[in-house]
Amino acid sequence: QDLSTSPSVSDRRMSIPSRLVMTLFSSVLLAVGIPTSEVVSAAVWWNPPGATMHFPELELTEIKEKKNTGISFSGGGSRSFVVSMAQLLALHELGLLGDTRYVTGVSGGNWAAALYSYRSPNISDDTLLGTWSRPSEITIEELSKIPAGCARGSALSEMWATVFEAFVHGKNMGVAWIDLIWQNYLKPYGISGNASFAYPNITDKYGYEYASYNTSRPYPILSITTLGPDSLAPFPDPRLAYTSLEATPLYVGEAVTQNVTFYHERILRKDDTEVVTIGGFIEPFAFGGDVQPGYDPYAQPPLAMRMRLEHAFTLKDAVGLSSMEPAGFVSTHTPFSDAWLPRYTYVSPGDSSVRSQRFLFGDGGSVENVRLTGLIQRKVASIVLFFNFQTPLKPSSSFDPSTSYESDDLDEQLGYFFGVKPKDRKNVEHRLRDQVFPQSAFAPTVKALQQAQATGRGAVTTTPLETVENTWLGIEAGFRCNVTWVYLTRASQWEAELSEEMRDLVVPKDNPDDPSSLRANGPFKRFPNFNTYETLVQTAEQANLLSDLSAWVIHANKDLFVKALS
Repeated sequence: QDLSTSPSVSDRRMSIPSRLVMTLFSSVLLAVGIPTSEVVSAAVWWNPPGATMHFPELELTEIKEKKNTGISFSGGGSRSFVVSMAQLLALHELGLLGDTRYVTGVSGGNWAAALYSYRSPNISDDTLLGTWSRPSEITIEELSKIPAGCARGSALSEMWATVFEAFVHGKNMGVAWIDLIWQNYLKPYGISGNASFAYPNITDKYGYEYASYNTSRPYPILSITTLGPDSLAPFPDPRLAYTSLEATPLYVGEAVTQNVTFYHERILRKDDTEVVTIGGFIEPFAFGGDVQPGYDPYAQPPLAMRMRLEHAFTLKDAVGLSSMEPAGFVSTHTPFSDAWLPRYTYVSPGDSSVRSQRFLFGDGGSVENVRLTGLIQRKVASIVLFFNFQTPLKPSSSFDPSTSYESDDLDEQLGYFFGVKPKDRKNVEHRLRDQVFPQSAFAPTVKALQQAQATGRGAVTTTPLETVENTWLGIEAGFRCNVTWVYLTRASQWEAELSEEMRDLVVPKDNPDDPSSLRANGPFKRFPNFNTYETLVQTAEQANLLSDLSAWVIHANKDLFVKALS
C-alpha cells in the first residue's frame, strides 16, 4: 500500500506526551519477569510519509527547555568507549552537559552514552568519570592505576575468551555478545540485565524493574541497525536496505515510516524480494513483541498496540545490539545467521497490514558510525561529533581532500555525510544514504580539520552547514546548523609536555612530525588510534593515557566547545 494515499493521513500525527502519562500502559503493564507470552499494551507513535516529523520527547518541558544542542560519539569498541567517557568527563568539568539536549552514540560510543545516562544513582559522577592528568604529570606508575568504580576500568575486562567459549559450546554468538557487553559495561554500575529502560515518571509510577534515565543528562539516543527480515538472509551486498533504529527512554523505532524493499540473492533464479513497512515508535519494553488483533494505525491518537511478549526488551539488549559489528558481515556473506545472530519480532505502528515478523539487527555503525542524521531529523542547531576512530587523519602534506580520497586518508564515515565515498571502496551505495550536506562542503570541512590538527591541540573545528534533501531520511533541504567535528588524533603540543620517558613510549620513531604516523610497537602501539580488535581489551596504561589525551584536547579547545554547547 502507498501510505501517502491513506485516508486522513495528514492528520495522523504523534500523540502528545502530556497525554502519554495517563495512557502509557493503558491496559496491562509489563513487569520484567512476567510469565511467558503475556499480553500487554504499549503506546505507539508514527510519522506519516510527508508529514512533519514529531518526536515525543520534544513535548516534555524538561527536554524542550534544554538548549537545542547534541553530542554524538562514534563507534570503535573499547577505544571509543574510553575516549567517549573522557570527553564526557571534560565536558562535565566545563559544565556543558546539563543543558545539552541530546547525546547519541554507536557501538563503543553507545556503551558510554548508555552508561552515563542510566547508571545507578548510587554512583557519583566523580566516581564514574574519574580524573585525568596533565601531560607533564603522567608517569607509567600513575597510568597503572584505575580507581574502583571508574568506568574506564571496564575496558580492561577479558572478552575474547568468553566469546570463544560461547563458540565452542555452540551458543548463539549474538546472545553471548549481548550478555558479555552487559557483564562488562553495565552490570558493574548497577544496571540489571532484566531491566528495560524508561523515562523517570513511568518507572516511578508503576514500580517495575527499569533502568531510569537521569533527566539532568542529555536525552540518550542509542543507535542500532535494522538489517532486514530473518527469512531473506543473507542479503545481497549491492542492494542492502539497512535503516537506523533508535532506542530512547520513551520509545524504540525509526522516525521515517516508509515501504522498504528487501532482497535475498538467488544464484540460479530471480532474487526474492519483500516489501515491508518500516518506521514508527513503540515503548521500549514492548519492542520485540507480537502484535495482537485490533490495532488500527489510523485510529484517533493516542495510539496503543496490544502485544504478546515473551520478555521485555532490555537496556542490555539495546546496548549489545548497538555494538554487534559482525552482524552486518554474517547477514550478507554467510548462511550462519541462525547460529550467530539473535532475532527480534518487528512491527511498524504505521503498517496498515499490522503484521509482525522476525528481523535481524546489528551494529549501528552498519548504517552510520557516528550518529548525525538523527540529530538533523530533530533539527538540532549545534551538533558536536566525536570521531573516535582507528583511522588517523592524514595531514594536508600527504592528502588533498579537494581531489579524491581513500579509506586510509581519514575515516570514510565523514565522507558519506557529504555523499563522497573513498575511491577504493565498492558496494557502499547504501552508505551514501547518509548524505545530508552538499559534496562541495566536503573538502573545506576536511581542510579545516587538517588545519586544526596542525596546531598540535587536536583536530577540532566548527563549520556552518546547510542540508541537502534526503527523502530516505525525511530530511528537507535548507536546514542550517553548526557542526563541531572532533577527530581523534595525536597532538604535538600535548606530546611536547610529556616527560622524556613517556615521549619515548608514545611518539613514533618514523615521521614523528606527521600526526597520522603512529607508534609501530610497544605498550602504546598505534596510540591514540588503537586498532579496534587488537585493543578490545586494553591495559590500564592504555586506557588512562587515552583518557588523559582526550580530556586535554577538550580543555585545549574550550572556547569552541563552550560556543557549540552554550
